[in-house]
Amino acid sequence: MSIHSSGVPALELRVEEVVLEAPGIPSEVDVQRLIQEALELLAERLRRTPPSRDRRVERLSVDDFSMEVLSGERGAEALADALHTRLMGAGQ
Repeated sequence: MSIHSSGVPALELRVEEVVLEAPGIPSEVDVQRLIQEALELLAERLRRTPPSRDRRVERLSVDDFSMEVLSGERGAEALADALHTRLMGAGQ
């Protein structure tokens, strides 16, 4: 854990591996870009989320996600929303 000079613990986020297992995703979908955009959107949502108690997540997955949505125009945004919802529910 990092400590800021103010004595307040800093946010520590470690992502050791990102795997998108999406059988049936159309080949024209740029998976690398999709993941990068979704993580950037998730980071923005986390910046706007009020601080709360410690959350430890071993694995964060979204099991009920439609390939149609993922490969659509709002795929990254929908994935970021789903990840944020699951992350905010972790440990509760």
